Amino acid sequence: MKALALAALVLVSAAAHASLPARFDERLELPNVLRLHPESNPGEMGGSLDDVLYGGQEIAPGDPLRLHAARLVTWDAEGDPHGCSAFLVAPDAALTAAHCVRTRGKGELRIHAGKGEPLRLEIAKIIPHPRFRDAKSVQPYDIAVLRLAKKAPFALPFTIDLPGRGDVDLRGAFVLTGSGGPTKSRKPQVLHLDAARDKGRVAIVNRASGSDKLEFTGFVKGNTCPGDSGGATLQRKGAGFYLVSVHSGGRSCGAKGGGRFVQEFVPTQLEFLRSALK
Repeated sequence: MKALALAALVLVSAAAHASLPARFDERLELPNVLRLHPESNPGEMGGSLDDVLYGGQEIAPGDPLRLHAARLVTWDAEGDPHGCSAFLVAPDAALTAAHCVRTRGKGELRIHAGKGEPLRLEIAKIIPHPRFRDAKSVQPYDIAVLRLAKKAPFALPFTIDLPGRGDVDLRGAFVLTGSGGPTKSRKPQVLHLDAARDKGRVAIVNRASGSDKLEFTGFVKGNTCPGDSGGATLQRKGAGFYLVSVHSGGRSCGAKGGGRFVQEFVPTQLEFLRSALK
């Protein structure tokens, strides 16, 4: 089921990793829950595995996807900055993870359209899922919409569709986006994973009624790390993409045997997204 055609927007967020319960439910006190990636300080210098999509690479200058992958920077009540990722789905809207913005009053998207300083787009309104609850572990409904004060001053090259459950190929190829990077510039990153070729596993797991998660396990080629929360996972659809899920958290960043991470599954959030994006 095709729900919505939108121009591409990616937002990548940051949150820490741990382990996944065999079954999801609404309770906060689950044993061995996956941890959110901790938010990063976008002003920090230096780099580590925690700053990048592990196994990924910078989106090349000139690649149209670079216009959609954004660095999300928000400020808390004390004025301290926090960094996540996001993805542009329309000229004036983006998606990210709710845990990146739930307690933030203002923020901006930073898009590295060229070789110089990033383009900064002011966020006018933050709309987290109304059923999301703050916690240190991965929770249901971890998705949010960002409405921009002004439309992006460029044309969005890709059309992004919000898919129905049956439109997602769990044995197919996935394109993961994030805004990590080993320097303060945090340039956009991309990681290509193919479930069949890379012998990884992608499954839909239920965390709560109305909030499914997409779980990735066993991908030796790469996985997610702090700084990737809010980033989008895509699948090709003709000349455009389906926006399949938004990254929440996981564990084993950089693990040689493949890590484990989960993302909010977009097909179960279509009602919220239609309302927030209209």
